[in-house]
Amino acid sequence: MKPIIKWTGGKRRLLKDILPLLKPNELYIEPFIGGGAVFFELLESGSYNKFIVNDINSDLICFYKMIKSDVSSLINNIEDLRREYEKSDNRREFFLKLRSDFNNGNRTPQSFYFLMRTCFNGLYRVNSKNAFNTPYGTNKKVFDIPTDDFYKASELFNKRDVKFENLNIVDLNENYDFKNLLNTTIYFDPPYVDVESSGEVKYSSIPFDFKMQEYLATLCQNLKCDWLLSNSDHISVRDLYKSFANIKEVEINRLNGSKVNTRKKINELLIYKKEV
Repeated sequence: MKPIIKWTGGKRRLLKDILPLLKPNELYIEPFIGGGAVFFELLESGSYNKFIVNDINSDLICFYKMIKSDVSSLINNIEDLRREYEKSDNRREFFLKLRSDFNNGNRTPQSFYFLMRTCFNGLYRVNSKNAFNTPYGTNKKVFDIPTDDFYKASELFNKRDVKFENLNIVDLNENYDFKNLLNTTIYFDPPYVDVESSGEVKYSSIPFDFKMQEYLATLCQNLKCDWLLSNSDHISVRDLYKSFANIKEVEINRLNGSKVNTRKKINELLIYKKEV
């Protein structure tokens, strides 16, 4: 099935390249879930019996958890907001008020989803204080709630034994002792190295700098289980993995920075375990 929320860096256009590199196993782990295009595709496949899904973004994980535990209430709560918004004489002010409430502690799953559907270009962005600061969007049409997709996701989350975590990669690794896992496939889709700068990337309100890229490479090098990692095609990334992993180039159309509805072709890397 398709993802139930839009997220930066989605992998739907790369599924044909990614899926053949993911070996069926007992357990599937995705430490940087985001919109979860790969995860949602695998939920229906029957290739894994258990899933551990993680993201450092607590708003995103709370949303997924409510989809699993109480999807009907979530849909009703979103619909209440959607109805108020539709009737509002000033929809921009409605958005700004909700965004302010969200940043002042009312970080509910329904507010999170509403903001994602009404902000500029559906882009989740926060500042160093973790305040959501994406401006109001330009779409005049009031969004529809994908009710059927929500219910289907909820059913699969429970049927496939999906566990959601909200940890940084270091704590997740320590909690699950990645290096000793067997019968497991891990797909790493971290914040990408920025090919137009020194290689440093900020994700959420917590930076994911090049030291974290190095940490991730060392982690992968010591894994016994099957793994796959995606990242930008940057010389620094190639240098981190070239001595112990397979590196495959793939081409994809990505949004061209802040230019709405324009895309450019770029290369990305799929990096995976070498067979011994």
